[in-house]
Amino acid sequence: MPSEQNNQRGFTLIEVIVVVAIGAIIAAVAVPNIRTFMERYQTKGAARDVMSALQQARSEAVRRARPVAVEFVHGTGGAGVVRIFVDDGANGLVFEAGETVVSTLNMPPRVQLSDADFDGTQITGFDSRGISRRDGSVVVSGPASIFTLRLEPAGRARIE
Repeated sequence: MPSEQNNQRGFTLIEVIVVVAIGAIIAAVAVPNIRTFMERYQTKGAARDVMSALQQARSEAVRRARPVAVEFVHGTGGAGVVRIFVDDGANGLVFEAGETVVSTLNMPPRVQLSDADFDGTQITGFDSRGISRRDGSVVVSGPASIFTLRLEPAGRARIE
């Protein structure tokens, strides 16, 4: 009597369960790491946006041949806003009605301006040559990271 061969192809139930279990373990380990990475990426992006706002203010001051100021406003819930405006110089570096707003930057969700200190104030600016009128720093913080932006007297900004 010839022997019959079993020609069935596929996976057994045990093999499928083992593969699904391994996938679930890998996902459980990877998801928290991906979330932390994304939160850090968002916070660093916001810090770069603030640095770009400082560079934009410096460029506007040189282009307009007038002082341009940058104000860091803490918002409700801590988010915050960066406001760039042309300073008329009447009351120093203070935003007043009638001054031209060049741009406004709102912090993204879960990212905040946690501290801004420019010679004891939350405002800095650039003269018509692009030189910083007040050096100092601003802190951009999120759930997974904190970045400090430093503005040097020469007008150069850097992220630490």
